Amino acid sequence: MRPPQGNREWITRILDAGVWSLHVPQVDTPEIAHEVVNASLYAPDGLRGMAGIGNHTDYETGPVGETQRILNAQIHLAIMFESQQAFDNIDAILSVPGIHAVTLGPADLAQELGVFGTPDQGKVIDEYRLRLIEAADRHGKDVSMLVGSIEQGEQWIRAGAKIICYSSEVEILRRGIMEAATRLHAVRS
Repeated sequence: MRPPQGNREWITRILDAGVWSLHVPQVDTPEIAHEVVNASLYAPDGLRGMAGIGNHTDYETGPVGETQRILNAQIHLAIMFESQQAFDNIDAILSVPGIHAVTLGPADLAQELGVFGTPDQGKVIDEYRLRLIEAADRHGKDVSMLVGSIEQGEQWIRAGAKIICYSSEVEILRRGIMEAATRLHAVRS
């Protein structure tokens, strides 16, 4: 689940509802990365508040410390780079313990870099994707890549991405409906 912001208020509410995987946008500094980890993980790995037993603890009870260790191991934290500032801080951010994966927001990053909608957008964003993969590899983090086609997915898997976010449910439905409408319309012609 993607919280609107990487702060304690959003993260704890989502995790307390029982979500185990977060995809946190706009992580531009190591301080934000630390805040994400601290809000997401129980002590000693973070500072997540203890709130008894419930869906947020998978209804687990057990020895204090052991239950929190098990719960921390279930959390998956992916962070998003969407600014030049994030790339300026890439090594400091990716060195934060508790972050599992990193991705970039291609449209938001292109907008900030001033290349959105230009002929250079694809080339520039691909250069940033490669920088992200190289840095993630240095820090032992997985890379998640948002792609719009199977061919792009294959390209970025070959480049080192481990997690592929393929298109969106709306785009997949739109493509299917357009294909069906085109084929059915051709029968009438």
